[in-house]
Amino acid sequence: MSKSKSVRTLLISLLVCSPLARADGKLTDSPGTTQPTTQPAPEALKALADLAAHPKLLLTNDSTSAHPKFSYALAINPPAGGLGQPTTVLVVRDGDRMGVVVGAKGLPCYYMTEGLMIGVDPKNPGQLMMHEGGSVQLLFGGKDAGVHSGLSYTARHGQNSIVLDPAALLTSIVTKANRTDFRPDLHRLGIHTSTGDQLKIKMAALENESAYPIESLMMQAPAPLGMSFAFGNVTPNVVLKKSIAGRTATDARKLGIPIRQLSDEDLPKEYFALARKDFAENEEEQETAEKLRALFPDDAPGSEP
Repeated sequence: MSKSKSVRTLLISLLVCSPLARADGKLTDSPGTTQPTTQPAPEALKALADLAAHPKLLLTNDSTSAHPKFSYALAINPPAGGLGQPTTVLVVRDGDRMGVVVGAKGLPCYYMTEGLMIGVDPKNPGQLMMHEGGSVQLLFGGKDAGVHSGLSYTARHGQNSIVLDPAALLTSIVTKANRTDFRPDLHRLGIHTSTGDQLKIKMAALENESAYPIESLMMQAPAPLGMSFAFGNVTPNVVLKKSIAGRTATDARKLGIPIRQLSDEDLPKEYFALARKDFAENEEEQETAEKLRALFPDDAPGSEP
């Protein structure tokens, strides 16, 4: 199976086919696992604390990152009735370059890198839109022991910030855990919190020292918010023949698609780049998204978001 196929398969399993997800997007207990304990089990809390303390969890676009090269996939299910739709986010860092592909329905809708955002234009079917000179902000976890996640592109030129910091999330969860479901033989850990959040983690096998410590992580927020997010398919020290990192405006213009150039005034202070609710509802937009896919090399993660 190709890398892009495996990424797509992972995202589908996270959002649709996972035994941890119901048809309404909420999490359930895994079949064949024990029911959560009414009190957090000490061995489960220890496993969670040990995982949070792992020195190789932090992945960023700066010198604090555990690895200078990596790729991973995020899946975000927005709240019911929200403005967005289930969205996949594929992230690659290749040394001093980075790239983020945002997609939905198996199609790319945005590409972002240092100083560049390219997307399917919602105002002009059959066209792309492009902004140059801005910065990307992607946060999963956070460094203040809080539960935070978000993706945005701002027109202001500044420092790009790509942060995958599960340790902050796990540290916060430890203090709120009131039920646990721990299966060390399956490397699975489930946590229910006093605030109604549910967390499901599949840990990497201990004998696989080169693997990222977390195979997948999914979190479900309580009602009425009800959103869920997940990450997985983390590949440290990824070796790429080509890379989606560092695509340029020139690369986009070579696609031969009309492009609407966006000014700073065309964007709000922060442009939240999740897939909009009506993305790819018509054939013309679907065709434009397929053409945008040509911006990404077939042999790189993210060519099939």
